[in-house]
Amino acid sequence: MRDKLGDSGLISDDTRLVASFRQKQREHRANNPSGHRVLRYEIDGGMITQGERCDFGMGIPDQATFYFIELKGKDLKKAVRQIISTISVLLPILSGYIIHARVVLSRIQRPDLRSSEVIIFERTLAKQKGCLKRGCIVMEETI
Repeated sequence: MRDKLGDSGLISDDTRLVASFRQKQREHRANNPSGHRVLRYEIDGGMITQGERCDFGMGIPDQATFYFIELKGKDLKKAVRQIISTISVLLPILSGYIIHARVVLSRIQRPDLRSSEVIIFERTLAKQKGCLKRGCIVMEETI
């Protein structure tokens, strides 16, 4: 994976127990009890410097998965647009990998009305064995 994506924007390449990304009191935390090799990328301003893009990326080579991570205020639709734009740039490089999207918001709007754009994106990811998950303030998951 690193040979395809390169070192531009690479934050770390190791087997840390917790791979986390933080920005403005929002955090995505990936627990790694199995000791998978994890590549952490800063996409916004690191790997990609122009156009709409998400904040971070996380690759797990032995699982052939890549996570696109956006830490956002409250605008889920804009976060999804940023992830879609980033995927469109990096998809040729990541062909054959399972793509997941993660959005951590500072607050989730109630009632939870998802736009058609978000629903279509969720279905597109699901067809390729990926998924979109979202959380508020801190999102924690096990990889």
